[in-house]
Amino acid sequence: MLAGVQGRSSFDPVKIHPGNVRELENVIASAVLGETQKNLRLSSVASLASEVGSAPGLEENLLPLEEVEKGHISRILDSVGGNRTQAAKILGIGLRTLQRKLKEYDDSALS
Repeated sequence: MLAGVQGRSSFDPVKIHPGNVRELENVIASAVLGETQKNLRLSSVASLASEVGSAPGLEENLLPLEEVEKGHISRILDSVGGNRTQAAKILGIGLRTLQRKLKEYDDSALS
């Protein structure tokens, strides 16, 4: 469990992640999951934000929504050790919805 945030006085979300609020929330959630310290370091958030998409709008970053969703679900599942219940909670969806999406991804890989 995190005790706090280090460097909060210098926090400027636009400088850390110029994307939308939902993307920033996902970056922060991923940083919290990956943080090894007692406090969340803003450097952890900033480095994750740069990995997520430092240049939105470039053609190589343009993917179908299903591919983006699939990749994000996969990263969240990896970060929680495959725990689907915890992943669904982080993703803000029901467990049955997550199970259905995973089945759809498996079915589409077989086609």
